[in-house]
Amino acid sequence: MIPQEYIQEVVRRNDIEEVIGQYVQLRRRGRTATGLCPFHNEKTPSFVVYPDTQSFYCFGCGAAGDVINFVRKYNNLGYVEALSLIHISEPTRRTPISYAVFCLKKKKKRTSH
Repeated sequence: MIPQEYIQEVVRRNDIEEVIGQYVQLRRRGRTATGLCPFHNEKTPSFVVYPDTQSFYCFGCGAAGDVINFVRKYNNLGYVEALSLIHISEPTRRTPISYAVFCLKKKKKRTSH
């Protein structure tokens, strides 16, 4: 089982607007970003990304969630597969680290205190 702490870290380090922007053309509208929903056909944008809450919602089809749910639904993946596709990126180097490295860093922090 994947620790909730790790999942929260993945969500925290991967900006939802940046990730979804790789799949959907988004247009900034004040505090939100809108675009055409990738989950159903539409001509008027009903897909909204909320950077403040790191979530998305489609007013057309009801698709909603966080960055992991988006990648999971878009790529038709399981939860663990979507999580591994997103990775955790080091904020300064932007290089992905694995779950094993995350655990080692966490263990080192606990032992060094």
